[in-house]
Amino acid sequence: MRPSWPCARRAVPDRPTPKRKPKSIYPAQSPGDKREPAAPGPATNRHQFGVAVESSSDQSRDYSKKIPKSVRRLAFQKALSERINAGDVLTIDKFVVPELKTKSFLALLKKQTDARKVLLISDAFDPTTFKSARNVKPVRLATAADVNTEQLLAFEKILVTHKALERLAERTNPPSSRTRGTAAP
Repeated sequence: MRPSWPCARRAVPDRPTPKRKPKSIYPAQSPGDKREPAAPGPATNRHQFGVAVESSSDQSRDYSKKIPKSVRRLAFQKALSERINAGDVLTIDKFVVPELKTKSFLALLKKQTDARKVLLISDAFDPTTFKSARNVKPVRLATAADVNTEQLLAFEKILVTHKALERLAERTNPPSSRTRGTAAP
């Protein structure tokens, strides 16, 4: 006599388990129906309950999260002020490479700092400086308008020109003289 609990009803190795027929994703047709079943399109598939669902094969999911502008500005301001307080931000008048050579760029950079990973922020770069620096992997050139919080935190030292520092100050302290509901005179 077999016990009645489920673990005792396992398939015996001598007997093959019966194979089940897979359920069709198409609705059932009558024998006299001459219409072809509608094949699922690339954007939708039929679920087993007849509900159309979106296919993940065409589109990849976007898991990014929209962060408010005020929070992004606060994070940028906090990262910049922490780096300044730590002494990692160095200010320079201007950074111009005299000739189009990587060696001259590295020599000029070594005069400023001996750090390996350096972020160089300026208001604009001339073509010789940009072309001389593009071959140096641990150094990144960024304009004051394009630098982000991740870049401020990723590098050991940050070299900033005076004009770029003014531009960064404008980015961290936006004009807040506007008030809600009142028109400008």
